[in-house]
Amino acid sequence: MSTTAFNINPDTSATDTHNRSASGRSSTHDSGHGDIDLSTRVSHDDVTVAAAKEAARRGATYTQLGQDAKRIALALRTSGHPDPALATDTDTAPVTVDRPTVMQLDTQRLPAPWMPRATRAIDLDHPNGTTGNYPFNHMSVLQQHVKFFDLNDDGLISPVETYQAFRSLGFNIFISLLAVVFINGTMSYSTSPSWVPDPLLRVNITNIHRVKHGSDSGIIDTEGRFIPAKFEELFAKYSYTRPGFLTWREAFAMTEALRNAMDPYGWAAAKLEWGVFFLLCGRRDHELGELVVAKELVRSQYDGTLFYRIRAERQAALARGQEYLSSVMGARDLQAVELPEGVSAAGKEE
Repeated sequence: MSTTAFNINPDTSATDTHNRSASGRSSTHDSGHGDIDLSTRVSHDDVTVAAAKEAARRGATYTQLGQDAKRIALALRTSGHPDPALATDTDTAPVTVDRPTVMQLDTQRLPAPWMPRATRAIDLDHPNGTTGNYPFNHMSVLQQHVKFFDLNDDGLISPVETYQAFRSLGFNIFISLLAVVFINGTMSYSTSPSWVPDPLLRVNITNIHRVKHGSDSGIIDTEGRFIPAKFEELFAKYSYTRPGFLTWREAFAMTEALRNAMDPYGWAAAKLEWGVFFLLCGRRDHELGELVVAKELVRSQYDGTLFYRIRAERQAALARGQEYLSSVMGARDLQAVELPEGVSAAGKEE
């Protein structure tokens, strides 16, 4: 199994520039959105007005407001908005208040945020997406997302490759087999270039856009492109507890909110995908007592670079373990312990 290593670096130039130039703001804020002038979009309620003005003074965003997000949203009433045509919530639809959307994105940091990007998964903090020695950034973002599972680089993902790729990420046998059933069993025919099913149940990466399902976030469009504004909107609507993070309960609530009518396949697919994602890289927040994932992990799984990082980290950890065994058992005994292809006992790629 090939385990080529890439030098993958998320671009953070816009974040650094923003932190240096943000006059009067704390540089420790992890901005999830552009500047939002809340002070000009408030009603006359004293409490909510005061809260909105304080948020504007701090240069806060919906994500940064945390638990105050809904209270701030209540201040942005249509009656107090300078232009009702720009209002994002209304009393007649309480759900528009419960799920505040992105009102304004910093187009200096992220030009044309509503324009789908074909080859880059970008956000406000990474306007150039993932940079570095990444050879697949000419492919569509959705193609990049699944390219990790094409172990022999032939443009097709076989059931064996799906299983091996999941195992290389640390999943157990049961989940890896379940992934084969779900991925190859449901996606092979949809991506086939022929009306005749592939007897080997391979997934064709060229046509991977055909497997986009309903009840999803809309971050990936029907052609496999990445929409930055929808990505920012996800965190604006559903991330309340930790700025720049998504908790397990928030992710579950998101999948519930995004359900389309009469779409059981989409409902199941969304929950399975987010469930596997939290199993892969969720970390327990001891204060909250639940799993959380960082915004950057969510972004980098869209272009697939997260998978290469996790595999490399696992290989390095395994190599360090083999070094310890070598010191205890001796080189002869160590040779009986299987190492991943391309990784030596010293932890270096051959």
